[in-house]
Amino acid sequence: MKNQEFRQSLKEIMQGKFMQFDTFIIEKMGFDGAGIDKDTRYQAFHEFRRRTKRREIATMPTMRRWFGIGEYHRPHREHVMEMCFALELEPEEASEYLICGIAEPSFQVNDYQEILFLYGLGRHLSYETCLQMAALFERGLQENVSLSHTRSTKELIASFEMNKTLEKEEFLLWMFDRAEWFKGYSKTTLNYLEQFRRSILENVRKEAKARLGLLLQETEYKTWRKTHSQGVDEQEAIRRFVGNGRIHRKKYHVSEHMGKNIQELAQFAFSTRDTNSCMLSEVYGDSRDNSNQEGPAAQFRRVTGKYLSDLFHIPEKKEQAIRTSQALRALESISDSTLCPDWICQLGQEYTRGKGDFTTAGQARKTLEDFQKKEKRRCLLIQRSDLLPLVLYIAQKQYEEEHKGAYCQEEARTYFRNLADATMNACNMAVISENYQLDMALLQCFQKEEMYSYPELLDFM
Repeated sequence: MKNQEFRQSLKEIMQGKFMQFDTFIIEKMGFDGAGIDKDTRYQAFHEFRRRTKRREIATMPTMRRWFGIGEYHRPHREHVMEMCFALELEPEEASEYLICGIAEPSFQVNDYQEILFLYGLGRHLSYETCLQMAALFERGLQENVSLSHTRSTKELIASFEMNKTLEKEEFLLWMFDRAEWFKGYSKTTLNYLEQFRRSILENVRKEAKARLGLLLQETEYKTWRKTHSQGVDEQEAIRRFVGNGRIHRKKYHVSEHMGKNIQELAQFAFSTRDTNSCMLSEVYGDSRDNSNQEGPAAQFRRVTGKYLSDLFHIPEKKEQAIRTSQALRALESISDSTLCPDWICQLGQEYTRGKGDFTTAGQARKTLEDFQKKEKRRCLLIQRSDLLPLVLYIAQKQYEEEHKGAYCQEEARTYFRNLADATMNACNMAVISENYQLDMALLQCFQKEEMYSYPELLDFM
C-alpha cells in the first residue's frame, strides 16, 4: 500500500506541468506561461525572432523546438550564450537564462571563453567580438603555461569584478597575467562532488564492516585471532583466516561460500580507494545508461561508470581541451607542409597515446581536430542532476544516523532541502524549487511513514 502511494505520487509528477525552457522563454517574451497553447508558442517565437533581429542561432526547426513547436528540445548551453547576446541581455538576466532557463550553472568564470562572454555582455560587445577575443587568448597562451587546479573561484570572481570595466586590450592583458587561473571548470563544484563521493563510500564501508562483523561472529575467528596472526592488521588477519584452503575452513567451520563473502566484505571495508563502481551501485542501483534521453524523464538518470569517471576527471579533460585549442590556433599560421613544432608533436603523442604520429603541420591539424571532436562530448559540466541524487543519499543517511531510526516526514524533507539548497547556492545553481520535476520527485522520496532511495524512485518511474 505504501509503495502504491509513492508510485502514484510519482505518476502525478510525471504527468504534471513543470518549468522547461519553452515555458521560461515564452514568459520572457512577454506571454503568460500558464496554459500555453499552440498560437501562444508561435507568437512568442515570432517575438523572439524580432528581438534577436532574426539571427540564425540554430536551424529554424531547432529554434522552434525551443518553444515547444512540433516537439520540445532544450537548447544547448552554447546556444543560450549566443541567444543572450542576440537579446542584448545584461549579465544578471543572462545568468538567469542559464540557471532557471536550462537548469545549468551560471557563467563558469574559470573558463576563459565564458568569462569573456560575461565581460562582453557587461560591456555590450557582440558575440563575435568575444569569440575573437577568445581566439586571441588561445593564440597568446605560452606553450608551457601551467594551469592551476587549486585557485579559488571566489578569488577569480573578486578580481574580475575589479577589472570588468577595462577596455578590451587591457582586459585581455589582465587575463594573460592570470592565464593559469582559467582551468575551465569550477573547483568549488568539483570539490562538492568529491566530498559527496567520500561521504558515500565512508558510509558504505561502515555498513560493510558491520556486515563483516556479523559474519565473523558466526565463525571461530575471535578465538583464532587470539593465537594466530598477532602483529598484523585486521584485514590481513581476516585474509589469513579464510584464505588457507579447504582444511583450514573446515577446521574453523567456515564454508567456501561464507569465506568468499567474508573476503569480499573485508576487501571493501578496509579499502582506502575511492571507487566509482561502488558509488554507482549504491546511489543509482545499477549502471543502465539513460543519460541521453530527452523529454520529462531525462532528468532521472541512471549513469554509467564511464560517465562518472568523466565527471571526476574533469580537470584532465578540460586541460586537454584547452591545450588542443591552443595547438590548433598555433597551427593556423603554419602551412600544411611545414614541419610541426615539437611541442605540438609531443601533445599529439600524449593525447592520442602514441597514435598521433605526425611530422607536418597538416597532419597535426587533422589529428588534433579529430581528437577535439571525439573528446568534446566527454568534457562535461557538472549539473544539478549529477549532484542532487548524491545529496539525497547523504541527507537520508545523515538523518537516520542523527535520529537513531526515528522518522518525521517534514523534518527529514527539510533536512534534505537545506543540504541541497546550500550545495546549489555554493555551486551557483538553482535551489530546490517546485518548478522543477526532478526536485518534486526527490521531495516525494520522503513519504509519511518512510523514506525512499533514489534507486527506488527510478524503479517506480
